[in-house]
Amino acid sequence: MNHPTPDPREIHDRAQQLERGVFNATAAANNPDMVYPDWPDDVPLPDLSHDVVTAEAAYYHHLTQHREHLERDTAFQSDYEFLDWLRAEGADLRDYQSWSCDPEEPLRRSDRRRSR
Repeated sequence: MNHPTPDPREIHDRAQQLERGVFNATAAANNPDMVYPDWPDDVPLPDLSHDVVTAEAAYYHHLTQHREHLERDTAFQSDYEFLDWLRAEGADLRDYQSWSCDPEEPLRRSDRRRSR
């Protein structure tokens, strides 16, 4: 089955859209009171961190799928450096998302073997 050649402009626009989604999800997770201004004071605000995880996964998946179109774009260079660092560590995005950021702890999920 032949797939049409993707339009580089559409790939770039989609990457920017997904990047904004990560930003918005992070802002909402850090400020749930702004997302739910009328939330009752006696009820805990919902945890929106799962939206950040989902948005990051979609964004980095898109970057991975379209590296040949986006890698040279300066807007995405630091994100590709991040993906390259993960690969050098033998980790993936889920490892990073579940990591405590403690330099003494390995960058691995608890359900994966610790050996590298």
